[in-house]
Amino acid sequence: MRISTAVSMSTLDNRSLPKQFDATNYLSHILDIPGQLKEGFDLADDMIVPALFAQAKQVVFLVTGEMIPLGLSLVAMMQPYARVPAVVVQDYTIPHWVGSDTLVIAIDYTGTTESVILAFREAATRRARLLAVTVGGDLGREARRVRAPHIALAYGAPARIAFYYILSCLTQILKKLDFVEHRSTVVEEAMMLTHTLLENIGLEMEQYRNSAKQLAEKVVHRPTIIVGSGPLVGIAKRWQLMFSATGKVVTTSSTLAEFNDTIINGLTVQTKSTDSEVVIMLQSKYDHQRNKIQQSLTYQVAQTQKFVYEQIFMHPSGSLFGEIVLASLMGDMISYYLAWLQSKDPEVTETTTFIKQQLAEQALLE
Repeated sequence: MRISTAVSMSTLDNRSLPKQFDATNYLSHILDIPGQLKEGFDLADDMIVPALFAQAKQVVFLVTGEMIPLGLSLVAMMQPYARVPAVVVQDYTIPHWVGSDTLVIAIDYTGTTESVILAFREAATRRARLLAVTVGGDLGREARRVRAPHIALAYGAPARIAFYYILSCLTQILKKLDFVEHRSTVVEEAMMLTHTLLENIGLEMEQYRNSAKQLAEKVVHRPTIIVGSGPLVGIAKRWQLMFSATGKVVTTSSTLAEFNDTIINGLTVQTKSTDSEVVIMLQSKYDHQRNKIQQSLTYQVAQTQKFVYEQIFMHPSGSLFGEIVLASLMGDMISYYLAWLQSKDPEVTETTTFIKQQLAEQALLE
């Protein structure tokens, strides 16, 4: 990672401040990410997966909101290895081709998301092979009604920070189906690497040596575009969602192709770097070589246009799974620091709660 900043004292080095805004100790869930990885793996490892799942000709992940990056990341891990196509559905409607030879995996942490439940119900009418992943709720009841297997999640945390628990669980399920290449030691390696990363970007590490604190300071008051390509498209989307939901700042995410074909043309030359947009480029050693060349060219343009360009490269990773976990963790810590800089509770999402309540009152599920 190359994060350039001046050495200075910061609000983020005052470790007594989180007690004033983090009422529910949201930070504890981030610090427990190594534990999440282990719990998720163990949950899947104990599960007997129906043999028919492995014979599916297509895989569909039903997700929405905070679970979208999870679906995209699972597809990214399947693409280099799986013999069947996989897609992410983020809305009420499933593709016309979904049928009895399709494996449909509905991922909804709380089990109350209307679009996921209705899409799952439609897949059931088409006799698809079904798997529900949730703590329970309406999705759990729907799975029981149609006698579909149900992975009962049991990690107590806000949905968006349980990403690692569900990722580890479903990656192991996909491994059992021979849809991903996943060494038996991958989760353990990722746990060790997350411990190390948390030491480097956690609260105890001063800002002048802490790249997550530095980047939070840079983006808190400026337009920010998070760019990912190949296997990290889902993590770019996750950074965007976490910056908004946890950090309470509005950002944009983009694929590399979209950014270089369109968005980059809207970035104007700034006389002062403090006025410019911040472009965060998430880079992967597993990306296509041509994308790596594009990233270098984008850096050259940034030098000319004088917009702030930050390259995030997670090393070492050891596996694509590990790289996804580390890159996601980096975004989570930056998001927490963004909430800190604004003295806002990182867990509370009042507007989202209001919208879901209003949808429930006008429910289509009855």
